[in-house]
Amino acid sequence: MKPNGKTIKLALEAKYNMAKKGADSPSEGLAPAGAAKTHVLVGIPHTGKIRAELGINFVQWMSDFRFITEILPVRNRRPVTDARNFIVKEFLDNPVFSECQYLLMVDSDMSTTPNILELALYNKPIIGALTFMVKEGQIVPIAMRRQGRGYSVISPLPANALVEVDATGTGCLMIRRDAFSSLKRPFFEYVLDEDGLGQMGNDFYFCMKAKEAGLPIFVHTGYMTAHDQTVDITDMYFAQLKGENSK
Repeated sequence: MKPNGKTIKLALEAKYNMAKKGADSPSEGLAPAGAAKTHVLVGIPHTGKIRAELGINFVQWMSDFRFITEILPVRNRRPVTDARNFIVKEFLDNPVFSECQYLLMVDSDMSTTPNILELALYNKPIIGALTFMVKEGQIVPIAMRRQGRGYSVISPLPANALVEVDATGTGCLMIRRDAFSSLKRPFFEYVLDEDGLGQMGNDFYFCMKAKEAGLPIFVHTGYMTAHDQTVDITDMYFAQLKGENSK
């Protein structure tokens, strides 16, 4: 599905606003923080490098006194499904993290708005920030509806709103502890076809299992991420030409 110009504009404006001052705190549907602080474990799979802005996020998260924040960087566990399943195992089974109510997974090539921990205050089983990917030369928000055997992008997406989805990415995803009790291990896995070729990524696999278990999944478009990604501008150019010629 080719996103419209408004979708692409939303992605670019989000990244600009984040870099400029950080997103304002969305408020609709947000539960008030009580006297007890919310305890969050942030799990970060990485290969030895993290985005510089993510390091700044560490300081911002630890400085948000509404939360008790633990950070678990996991290095060089490959494939990434191994790293994600290891993080969940630590979250569920390691007594050090037994008080953590939520697990926030953030990829090492992402950066977030300073207030990203507020996702926990919505008290949803699974809730993600608005993330993006480049697909066939187009910037696409990872907020999907199931369509037949595949997925399509929800378009248009409302601004600064809580949106129920069928699938989203795991680049910045908050999962409530009790959600895992409805799912069987392994939680993250690549789905291959009979030829051993990739059929479904680990993020959509997790979302598919969650939906089958009756767990709702949300994306809040008021909480943004920036995704540092290397792209081939030649491929993007020809994809753009293909799109123009198909009009």
